[in-house]
Amino acid sequence: MRSKNPPSYNIPKKDKEIAIIGAGISGMSCALRLATKKYRVDDLSTLNCDAVYIATGNNGNDFGLLQGWDNQTLGTNESRCFLGGMLAGASILESLEHGMRASKQIEKYILTGDVPDYTEEYPHENCERLMQVDMLPNQPVIVPASPEGYTKEEAIKEASRCLKCDCSL
Repeated sequence: MRSKNPPSYNIPKKDKEIAIIGAGISGMSCALRLATKKYRVDDLSTLNCDAVYIATGNNGNDFGLLQGWDNQTLGTNESRCFLGGMLAGASILESLEHGMRASKQIEKYILTGDVPDYTEEYPHENCERLMQVDMLPNQPVIVPASPEGYTKEEAIKEASRCLKCDCSL
């Protein structure tokens, strides 16, 4: 049975506490990243914390912070509050990215006391891998012929079909 605990690294525990509001993919990805860096991550029951990430899902409660939200930094008008995920209209994949980006932005905020400008890690303006996928036909899933897994040819064929995964993130 796999351990459900995040990986443990030889990093000293931090004295800062971060509240995550929302337990969807965005909130959980943010919480996991911060927990692996030894921040104490709690739920809404303790709002005596140093930073808050709000990811309450599609049509969730934004606590009046969505109007002042910055879609690059994920910061809000409240200095210690960050917001993202489906609450901000993101897809599932974008929500996962919001959670990971929020963890970095929150850590920068904890260390500096300021919400820094966001620098995109993987700029894609001139990426030749990206294409318009709207016009591509859906390809059927390749099912392995053997219960032991894909053959080399099956794996290549499965990997080459377009999954329309919104890879332009």
